[in-house]
Amino acid sequence: MAQPEVPYGLPTNGNGHVSALAQNAVAVSLATMLGDVDVTEETLARCIERICLSANWAGGEIWVIGPTALERGASWFESPDLQQALEIATFGVTFREGEGLLGRSWAEQRCLYSPTVADDALSAHANVAKRFGLRQALAVPLVAKKELVGVAVFLSSAPSPDTLFAEALSEEVGSQSFMCHVGGVLARGLARYVREIRRQAAERRMHVKEHVLASMAEAVSLSDKNGLVVYANGAMERLFGYESSETIGRHVGSFLLGTKEGRMKVYNEIDAIIRTNNQWEGELTKQKRDGSVLLVNAHITTLQLDGENYWLSVEQDITEEKRKELEFEATRQRLQHLLTANPAIIYTRTLTRPFSLTFISDDVRGRLGYEPETFLSNEAFWLTHIHPEDSTLAHAELENAIESGGRTHEYRFMHNDGSYRWLRDESRCVPTEGRNLELIGCWVDITKLKETEFMLERQTRRLARSNRELEQFAYVASHDLRAPLRAIDTLSEWLEHDLADILKGDSREQMRLLRGRVRRMDRLLADLLEYARVGRVKVPT
Repeated sequence: MAQPEVPYGLPTNGNGHVSALAQNAVAVSLATMLGDVDVTEETLARCIERICLSANWAGGEIWVIGPTALERGASWFESPDLQQALEIATFGVTFREGEGLLGRSWAEQRCLYSPTVADDALSAHANVAKRFGLRQALAVPLVAKKELVGVAVFLSSAPSPDTLFAEALSEEVGSQSFMCHVGGVLARGLARYVREIRRQAAERRMHVKEHVLASMAEAVSLSDKNGLVVYANGAMERLFGYESSETIGRHVGSFLLGTKEGRMKVYNEIDAIIRTNNQWEGELTKQKRDGSVLLVNAHITTLQLDGENYWLSVEQDITEEKRKELEFEATRQRLQHLLTANPAIIYTRTLTRPFSLTFISDDVRGRLGYEPETFLSNEAFWLTHIHPEDSTLAHAELENAIESGGRTHEYRFMHNDGSYRWLRDESRCVPTEGRNLELIGCWVDITKLKETEFMLERQTRRLARSNRELEQFAYVASHDLRAPLRAIDTLSEWLEHDLADILKGDSREQMRLLRGRVRRMDRLLADLLEYARVGRVKVPT
C-alpha cells in the first residue's frame, strides 16, 4: 500500500514520518517566536500560523482551560473570511470537560481526531466547516510541566486522511510525532501566556480592591495578632485625622476613648469574643487626633494571611446618625408626653370611605376604656359606637369636614363600661402639595361640661318659673294693697273736713302726716308694680 503523501515543507525520514531535523526546525522557529519576552495572544497566533503553514493546514485555534470550561484564545486561519466566520461562530462559546472533540481531548488528555468536522459534536465549528469545506480536525492537549493548560485544534480541508493527524494518533510513533514535538513548545508558550494573563488579572483585581478600599466611606484597617495596625485605608486616616505613617504601627486600642486601662479592658473583651466567634460587631466610642469624640459602628472579623491571624475592621462613623436618633427619641418622648398629658385623644383618618382611623393616641385607653388597636383594626368601630340619636349627624359632619377642610361637632360615644361620654370632635385636613393628605383631629371629653350645661338649663328654667310666679305675686300684691290705702287717704280727708271746727293744730298735723304716709306707701306699691312689669315691657330703641 502506498504511503500517504507528506504535506509540503516537512521532509520525511526513511519510515515516511517527519524527520527529526524538520521537527527541530519548526520547534526552534516556535521557540524563537516565543523568546524570553511576555507571550501575547498575537505571539500564539503567529505560532499557530507557523505550524499550519508547515503542515499545509487551513488553520488552528488554542482553547485555554478556564475555571470551569475551555475558553477560546488565539487563532489563525489562512482565509480571513474563514477567520472572521469562526470568530463569530465561537464567540462566547465554551466547552466543558467531555463536551465535543475539544472537551473529550481535555478529559482524556490525548490527541483526538475527527474525520468529518461538519458532523462532529464540535457544533460551534460545524456550520462554518460546511461553508468553507473543512473536513478534518485534530485536537491536541497542551501539557506543560505535567499541567494541562489548554487544547489546540487544527483544521484541514484535505479530502484524504492527513498524515500528520494520523501520526499524532499513532502509538507507534508516540512522543516522536511532529505534533508531540511542536505541541510541547506551544504548551510551554501557552503556560507562560496563561501565567501572564493570571498575573495581569491578579494585578487588576488588586488595583480594583485598592481603589475600592481607598474610595470607601467606611474606615478599613488590618491589625496583626498583637493589635498593631498594618494597613489603613484613606477613610480611616480622614476619620481619625492621623497620617498614614502615624496610623501604621499604632495599637487599635489606642483609638478608643478613655484611660489606658479602660481602653485595654474594652480591647480584651472584644478579643475574647473574636477568639470564640471569629467576629464582633458593635458600637465604640473613639477619639480623633484633635481630641474630638466620635461614635463608630465597628464590624471586626478574623482573616488569615500567610498563616498569620489578623483583624479586619470596618468602621462607620455614626456620630451624626446617633445624635439625630437621640434628638428623635427626645422629640418622640416629648410628643408622647404631650399626647398622654393632653386632655384630648389625638387621631388621624383617611379621606376616603370608610374613613378608616390610621392612628389614635394611647390615652384612648384611659379615657374611653378601649385599646388603640380596637379602633385601628375595625373600620366600623367608631361609627357603630356613637349614640343612635347622634350617628347620622356625626357621619354627615365627618363628610362635611372633608369637603370643607375641617369641622367641629359634638356627639355621644359609648364607653367600654357601657355608659356614654360626650365628645367634642375637632378635625382639620392636612394639605400636602396642593391636595389633602389625611384628616387629623382630636376628641375632647366634654361630659362634665355637658352635665353642667344641662344643670344650668334646668336651673334657668326653674328660675324663670320662679320669676314668673314672683312677678304675678308682686302684681297682685301691689294692686290689692293700693285699694285700702286709697280708701284710708280719702277717709282721712273726709274726717278732717267734717271735724274742721273741733280739730286743733296738732290734730290737723297728725291727719296731714297720716295722709303723707299713706301716699308714700302708695308710691312704693306703684314702684313695686312697675318693677314687676319690667320683664314684660319692651324698651323702645
